[in-house]
Amino acid sequence: MEKTIQGLVVSVSGIQSRKVMVERTVKLPIYKKYVKRRSFFLVHDQNDDSKVGDVVFFQETAPISKRKTARIVS
Repeated sequence: MEKTIQGLVVSVSGIQSRKVMVERTVKLPIYKKYVKRRSFFLVHDQNDDSKVGDVVFFQETAPISKRKTARIVS
């Protein structure tokens, strides 16, 4: 079963490709403080609809290219 992840489009990197940022909070065990951690994913946008600043949901798929292994669901 594929995971669905929510992220923010930060860059349009070519036709049907988007760079998406996923932000999460992690608790530091020593200081008991929460900090933000970011991950970036290259995702496939079949319809070429999304633009920078859009919040999108994407899903893991079989590899589409060397670095793209996800596609935008909505």
